[in-house]
Amino acid sequence: MALSGSIRKDFYNPFGVYGYSLILEWEGEQNIANNTTYIKANLYLQSNGSGYTIQSSANKTAKIIIDGTTYTKTTANVSVSGNQKKLIYTASKVVSHNADGTKNISLGGSLEVNIQLLYGWVGTVTLDETTFELNAIPRASSITSFPNFTIGENFTVTISRASSSFTHDLTLKVGTATIKTVTGVATSYTFSLSQAEQDIIYAATPNSTKATVTLFCQTKSGSSNVGPPVSKNATATVPASVVPTFDAIIHSEYVQDVAQKIGKYVQSLSRLNLEITGAQGAKFSTIKRKSYQIDFDGVSYNARTATSAAIKGSGNLTVTGKVTDSRGRTATKTVTVNVLPYAPPQITEFSLQRCNEDGTPNLIGEYVRVERVGSVSSLLNVTEKNSLTYRIKCKERGGSDIWATVKEETISGVSLTGADVISDFPITKSYDFILEISDQFNTTFTLGVLSIGTVPLSLSPHGIGVGKVWQRGVLD
Repeated sequence: MALSGSIRKDFYNPFGVYGYSLILEWEGEQNIANNTTYIKANLYLQSNGSGYTIQSSANKTAKIIIDGTTYTKTTANVSVSGNQKKLIYTASKVVSHNADGTKNISLGGSLEVNIQLLYGWVGTVTLDETTFELNAIPRASSITSFPNFTIGENFTVTISRASSSFTHDLTLKVGTATIKTVTGVATSYTFSLSQAEQDIIYAATPNSTKATVTLFCQTKSGSSNVGPPVSKNATATVPASVVPTFDAIIHSEYVQDVAQKIGKYVQSLSRLNLEITGAQGAKFSTIKRKSYQIDFDGVSYNARTATSAAIKGSGNLTVTGKVTDSRGRTATKTVTVNVLPYAPPQITEFSLQRCNEDGTPNLIGEYVRVERVGSVSSLLNVTEKNSLTYRIKCKERGGSDIWATVKEETISGVSLTGADVISDFPITKSYDFILEISDQFNTTFTLGVLSIGTVPLSLSPHGIGVGKVWQRGVLD
């Protein structure tokens, strides 16, 4: 590679020594910013001895060829004295280098001498075109490192430059939006993005956790650009800490009867109104309608608001709210609700026995002793909020379907024990009985039968009863 050179052609050799030479000398001056070389070529006629002279007053033609372009002078004077090197013609050209800074040029020329010398005719002397490789011009720098980064964290880019005098303008973009521009960078730069600059990336990725960010590098020589900008891509990741938010999961009683009577949630009776409030995306993400989820009592509700089924569990139960934004990021909160255990009223004992007025057992007594044991669930909210009411109903077997209530009482507490003695049940009749136990919400009942009076033998004008009071037929 070179920025100067020459081509020589010796001619006229009557005594074994060339008397004259045609010489083309060139030199180049490079413009790094423009990627060009200014070529200046001089065409000389040289006498190689004191006795070699040319005398001619005629105008002659001289030509210089530079990189395919022929420059011509038609008024060249070829007169030369002994041992003289005479400039005949000068031509110049600006040649453009290849994109990578390389360039080969060809140079040549000719001189129309056209003169009769002592020992022969000299016509046109030609310098054949010769190729020279010019010095390569340093071109645009390259980005050697542009790492993937998490938004909010610093990252360093490095640049490989062809000339130590080059500087660089760096532009960071996401899509068509410019994040940051810096100038005068040498071989490396550490980006520390402000919150506003970070937000430009977030705004470009409302529906994704990753963004493609492009770094453009414009090489500068002084104030001039060297070649076009080069670029490199990296991936910017939304930090794991950037998640949606919401204020709370609120809950209330859906069943007004439970709310009014108990004031707390009750197993199998309560249903909850559930709601996620104040949900917001993070850093330009959004919350879509189907991005809510509430989990409670083994059921998932894919909505911002929901009404639960009747609560199956009791004790401290967890309500979980979940919000998912347009990036697929999730926020979760939980709240604990206390649910009182509950079961419908229970009857554990119900028996009927004929007796005397004082309750003493008597198979032919016309009173009935009703043994009853049962309970209702305790529903404490500071004080007991449940109640126990029991009823004893009866009707004659085979008679009317209308039941008569013979005993009804609301007791203090939630457990029922003991017996009631009830009158007026003739021994000639049997009766169906019902025991009902009710609380604030439900009633449980069970059936029993009071048989007719029991005796070894009974006589009537119409027949005999064996083991019972006679009721019908000759033998009963």
